[in-house]
Amino acid sequence: MRAISLALFFVPLILTGLLTHNPSFLALASAPTALLPALSSLVPMDKRRYLLKLRKIEVKAEITRRKTETKIRDLS
Repeated sequence: MRAISLALFFVPLILTGLLTHNPSFLALASAPTALLPALSSLVPMDKRRYLLKLRKIEVKAEITRRKTETKIRDLS
């Protein structure tokens, strides 16, 4: 879904830049690649992706909790 929406945005910019020989259109098409993480947050997630992201956050919190417990135990 995200690929289709990005293609609908980038393809006209690239074609316009190639047809008009105006590099500013090509710059517009290449600049947003750095913004892809921000664009992905704007695209609604499906339930599976949401649960996967939630699970990653839970696992990271569990690892941090265990490391903290280990450090506290080692200091005692």
